[in-house]
Amino acid sequence: MVLCRRGIEPFRGSWGIPAGYQEVDETIETTAVREAREETGLIVRLTGLLDVLTTLDDPRKTSLIVLYSGEAVDGELQPGDDAEEAAWHSLDELPDDLGFANDRRVLERLRDRSPRVYS
Repeated sequence: MVLCRRGIEPFRGSWGIPAGYQEVDETIETTAVREAREETGLIVRLTGLLDVLTTLDDPRKTSLIVLYSGEAVDGELQPGDDAEEAAWHSLDELPDDLGFANDRRVLERLRDRSPRVYS
């Protein structure tokens, strides 16, 4: 799993799933591919929908996060402008300092191969 150490608030210095905001003229899938490239330097091919969640712990605003699985098809792993670091992490050895609650929730579910629980 590629994670980025955040270089901006909120949760500056914490690890998180690469993410960003959708532009008005994009599909959500195009956004996911663009944000992966901007955040990690990797060009990805989406392989599936992982989850759709509401982000409640971002002091900027409440938002929806749509998470896809994907595979790198090109590019070189490097942090984007708003990240301090980008690195591969094993799901069995996740960093303790994950910023957003949804990131931890999704990564632990993937690690444990647990089904998505609606609440």
